[in-house]
Amino acid sequence: MEHSLAAITEAWGQWLRQQLPAQTWAQKGVQIHIKGHTGSALAFAMEAVASQSQKPQLMVAQDREEAAYLFNDLQALVGNQAVFFPESYRRAYDVEETDNGNIMLRTEALNLIGQGKAFIMVSYPEALSEKVLAPQTLKSSRHTLRLGDPLDMDFLTDLLIEFDFEREDFVYEPGQFALRGGLMDVFSYAMDQPVRIEFDGDSIGSLRTFDPESQLSTGSLSQADLVPSIERKLEHESRIGLIDFFPVAPLLWTFSTEALEEKLNSRFAEAQERFDTLDGPVKRQQPDQLYLSAEAW
Repeated sequence: MEHSLAAITEAWGQWLRQQLPAQTWAQKGVQIHIKGHTGSALAFAMEAVASQSQKPQLMVAQDREEAAYLFNDLQALVGNQAVFFPESYRRAYDVEETDNGNIMLRTEALNLIGQGKAFIMVSYPEALSEKVLAPQTLKSSRHTLRLGDPLDMDFLTDLLIEFDFEREDFVYEPGQFALRGGLMDVFSYAMDQPVRIEFDGDSIGSLRTFDPESQLSTGSLSQADLVPSIERKLEHESRIGLIDFFPVAPLLWTFSTEALEEKLNSRFAEAQERFDTLDGPVKRQQPDQLYLSAEAW
């Protein structure tokens, strides 16, 4: 099976190099149309492009289901180089309907963009409609732990409370932390597993990820990023479209520009309708500050 997979990816790579030289991907404004692909062929094409270009790629699927299928195919081909960017699953202006799992995936994806590595991001119109924090705002809201760094447990506890983390007996979802003797467990929104911090006096003695169900360690880390919920803690910060978050313009894949713009406008109109019905003393940001219209796209 692995041999066959390698043969297929190599065949795609050879075909792509014959059709399009590597310098094609460095040019601006180039539009390429691919037709006739079926099944997992699109994932192989994207992997072939990734092998030629160091630019990040952004695939905008037609809907969440199609994005999930494509993401699974890409994971089999490029592993952790594929990343999923979902919507936060909230109704406009209702932060109680956010989904912690999706917020975590969005935060992980934004962290990956900030590292400047080549990767393939898969998303869909509803997810792109929600603007994201500017890079400098996200960076200032992150605290990085490094093995051996001096750190006081009381300081870290105060920081997590400031980040709106909740103290629990055991952590099981993002936004929680727990204390037990000289250990602290923290489930950051920037990680897919919680991290166990062991203190050695007033410094970090070890950083380990662990399974929240079994409580068993799954790996050692040299550093870990602690990030709060970017949808709740930072809901009043200024935001930008996902494309503008990239330090280098990504290679953009779309199935239909017209369908993408139609869905963006639909979500924007929904947000505007909800905003017009809001009342009360709480000041809310305008729809164009939180959501992306087709015109802005």
